[in-house]
Order: sequence, then structure tokens, then C-alpha cells
Amino acid sequence: MKMTVIIDAGGTLVAAARVMGPDPKTGLRAGLMAGPGQQARELDVPDLWSSCTSAQELHDQLCAHLAQHHAKG
Repeated sequence: MKMTVIIDAGGTLVAAARVMGPDPKTGLRAGLMAGPGQQARELDVPDLWSSCTSAQELHDQLCAHLAQHHAKG
């Protein structure tokens, strides 16, 4: 599964969203955008979305994934 994450200059997770294709009816697409001092990254992650029971659990798993697979900065 692909997710877009926003991290700050210190590598802290700020936001996350599942990458979705355009709406089949309208063709519109929405997503996250990094602000000043932040970075947007698209990640291939295990299928965390369906197994998480809370936003905190998803956040914790994404932070662990970032720490293990993606260097800060």
C-alpha cells in the first residue's frame, strides 16, 4: 500500500494519508502538501491500514516504519 507522509525538519511525523487515485466520476484528486521546513514522502508500507484499530496505532506503526526504512532528512 502507498501512503504519503509529511515529516518536519527533525524527522517527526506530522501527517499521513493513503494514496488514492482520482475519483472515477470527477477525476479530482486530493492529498497532502508539505509546508515550509517539511518534506512529503510517498512510502510503500505493509498493509497497516486495515489492521489498525486507532489513529494512534497507525501513527506508531508509521513512525516505526520510518525509523527502520527511511533515513531522516
